[in-house]
Amino acid sequence: MGEPFADSSAIPTYLVSEVARQTVTVALSGIGGDELFGGYPRYLGLRTAAQYQYLPQILRERVAKWSQHLDGGETSRDQAGRLKRFLQDGHLSLQEQYRRWTTFIPAEWNGALWGERLETMFVGDRPLGPTDMLFNQWPSSDPANCAMGVDLQSYLPDDLLRMADRMSMVHSLELRVPFCDHRLLAAALRIPSRVRFTGWQLKGFMRRMLRGLLPDQILRAPKQGFMVPMARWLREDLHEMVHDLLSDDVIRKRGYVKPAYVRWLLKEHENRRRNFSDQLYALIVLELWHRGLHVSSSDRTTVAATS
Repeated sequence: MGEPFADSSAIPTYLVSEVARQTVTVALSGIGGDELFGGYPRYLGLRTAAQYQYLPQILRERVAKWSQHLDGGETSRDQAGRLKRFLQDGHLSLQEQYRRWTTFIPAEWNGALWGERLETMFVGDRPLGPTDMLFNQWPSSDPANCAMGVDLQSYLPDDLLRMADRMSMVHSLELRVPFCDHRLLAAALRIPSRVRFTGWQLKGFMRRMLRGLLPDQILRAPKQGFMVPMARWLREDLHEMVHDLLSDDVIRKRGYVKPAYVRWLLKEHENRRRNFSDQLYALIVLELWHRGLHVSSSDRTTVAATS
C-alpha cells in the first residue's frame, strides 16, 4: 500500500484477487453500489435518528445514560451493538452521531487519548474528519443523503477504491468498477433517499429495479460484509503478537496514543465486553509499517556502504 492502511478487508481482497487471476485477467467489482444506492445499515440508522430527534432532548439524554448499561454484543455489527450505539448517541446532532458511528475513537474512552507527539495538534482531543467537513456541505436536507455524500467523497476513494486497486494489481488483475461510471453516478445521485430505501430496505430501489435480471434468492439475501474473523484472531491466534506490537514501551516510543488507552482496548476486547478489532488492527498496521520503514532504511544504508 505504501502507507499504513487499516482496513482488514484488504486481506480477503488480496486472496480473492489472487484466485481470480488464475483464470481471468479482468474482473468486475460492485464497489460503489453501497454508497450510491444505500447499502449500509448506518444510513437507515441515521434516517431513524432523524425521527428520534423529535423526542425532547432531556428524554434522549436520560435514555443515553441508561443505555450505557446495555450489553453491546460480541461484535460491533450485531443488532444489540447497533441499538446501544443508537441510544447512546441519540441526544447528539445527526452530524455528530454519524461521526461517532464511523470513527475508530470509542465514545466510552474518557481519558487522554493522543500521545505527546500528537496531543498539541488537536483541538478538543480529536482531529477534524470528513464528517465534520462534508456532512453539512452536501446539497440535501435528508441526513441519509448527507451521509452517503460523505462516504462518496471520503470512504469510497480513500479506502475502498484504493484498496481494491492495489490488492488486485499486485496480482496483475485489472479490476473494473462499473458502479463508479460517471453517468451512472450522476443518475443515482438524483434518486431521493425515500426511493433508495423503498420499504425501509437497504438498496430497496436497486433490488426492485433488478427484478427479473437476478435470481430472487440474491435479491432477497441480507447484506453480507467482506470480512475476516479479526476479533477472534486478535484474542487467540495473534494474541502474543498483539501484545508484542502494542506493548507500553512500543506505544510510548511512537508517541501517537497513550499506553493507557491501548491497555484499555486490549482489556475490553479480550474480556469480550467490546469488539475493538478495528482499533487494535489499525495500531498493529501502524507499528508494522514503522518497522518496515526501519528495515528499508537499514537496507539502503547497507547497499550504500557496500557500493
